[in-house]
Amino acid sequence: MILKSGILAYFDSMTGLVPCKVLSVEPCGNRGTLIDTRVCLQVTASRPGFVKGESIITNAFHAVPRGAVRFRKYGTRIARYETICDY
Repeated sequence: MILKSGILAYFDSMTGLVPCKVLSVEPCGNRGTLIDTRVCLQVTASRPGFVKGESIITNAFHAVPRGAVRFRKYGTRIARYETICDY
């Protein structure tokens, strides 16, 4: 799975996964890791603590493409994913 602009994703928060849309992905460091990549998200559904339409700026570690999430009987698994930055 790939995290890039325009796809649907989840914001991995303390209250659970929040459905979002990725607005932009920008590098903010020189190492190119998930922590050094800044992602701008727009919330697509209201959840506790989040309102639909709200913008969130986070790193790519907390923004997960929806295809990388596997819902299991006793929890949720997040598979590997890559990021593609906007230039």
